[in-house]
Amino acid sequence: MRPLTLILTGVGLLLGCDSGATDPEPTDLIRDEAAPVQTGSLLYILERDAVQGSNGWLRRLQTFIDYRYTNPTDQTIYIVKCHTVSFRLEKLGVTGEWVAVWAGRDYTRCLGEPTVVQSGAMLSGTLEVSGYEPNSQAWPQFAVPDMEGVFRLILLSAVYLEDASEYPDGIEVEREHLYSNHFELRVR
Repeated sequence: MRPLTLILTGVGLLLGCDSGATDPEPTDLIRDEAAPVQTGSLLYILERDAVQGSNGWLRRLQTFIDYRYTNPTDQTIYIVKCHTVSFRLEKLGVTGEWVAVWAGRDYTRCLGEPTVVQSGAMLSGTLEVSGYEPNSQAWPQFAVPDMEGVFRLILLSAVYLEDASEYPDGIEVEREHLYSNHFELRVR
C-alpha cells in the first residue's frame, strides 16, 4: 500500500468513528430520499462498553447519528424541548411492523424555548443513542435485547401553533412528516 493511500484510509477511519457511522461491510439498504429526516449514513455501529453501576457492571451500547430534518409541510413546526431535540428509535420487526425500542431523554419536567422550523427549512444535529440492556436497573434502556437490524428515527414533540402563546400545546404534526430514512444498526 502506498503512503498516500494509507494516510487517506486512516483519515477515513477517523472521520467514520466520530459520528458512529462506519462502513465495515456494505449495507443492502437504499436511501429513501423522500423521508423528512435524513441520516448521515445508512449504517451505524453501536459500540459496546461496560459502566460501573451501584449493582455492578452494566453493559451499555452507544452510537452517534447525524441527522438533517427538512420541514415538508406548508406550516411552521415548533419542536417542544428542554435543551435538545428528541427522537424515538424504532426497529423493523420480522412481520414488517415498527417497534419502539428507545426514546431520547424525557424533558416533561423541563421546558425550554421551542426549536422553530419554517416550512421548507432545515434543522440538523447529532443524536446520541445510548442505552442499557433491558431489565438492567439503569436508564435509558433498550426495549429489546437484539439491537441489530433495520431502524428508523421519529422526531418527537412536534406541533403546529395557531399562536405562539399556545406553546407547548398545539396540534401534533402528522407522523408522516417526522420519520427518517431506514438505516442499519450493528453491534460491536
